[in-house]
Amino acid sequence: MWIIRLTMLTTVLAFVSTVGLAIAFALAYKGIALRPFMMSYGGYFFPVPFVLTVITYLLRHSAGLMLLRRGKLKEALVYCQPRVDTTWTVGRNEAALNRYVCAEVHRLEDKPKEALALLEAKHTAPWRLDVKQLLYVARAQAFLALGRPTEAQAIAEVLSQQRPTSGSKEARAALTAALGQT
Repeated sequence: MWIIRLTMLTTVLAFVSTVGLAIAFALAYKGIALRPFMMSYGGYFFPVPFVLTVITYLLRHSAGLMLLRRGKLKEALVYCQPRVDTTWTVGRNEAALNRYVCAEVHRLEDKPKEALALLEAKHTAPWRLDVKQLLYVARAQAFLALGRPTEAQAIAEVLSQQRPTSGSKEARAALTAALGQT
């Protein structure tokens, strides 16, 4: 899918441009003949790594969600599954969003046990409230798919006491609709 390729491409470009800018500044500082280049073009080149890094951040946090919304379940699982754990390259929020996407894919493929196992495994908690709420909604929907509405209702009651965030409104509305059908 194009979003995966674009995400990987911007990640590589952001890294290469940042390293290139750092090398150019170091060489110009040492007095190597890059001083005219840096004086002439450095101002134009300087924002490129920053812009690419911001684009990379946004794409990495939304690529799985975009694939899920478009119904590309297999591609979403392929992209998100290796990124469900927090590492030095995958932050807490990105890992949590990838866990949410993987859990939703499992639930939509009628594998709620795998979804619940993924959501209940020990992971580093995200710091963003909307991501936490998405994980709670996914857990409640997995409980509903397993035929355990009391646990899902308990999660929905806790969520109803929290302020809805813009990133979780759609998922919370789906949970409310699913609870209304049971």
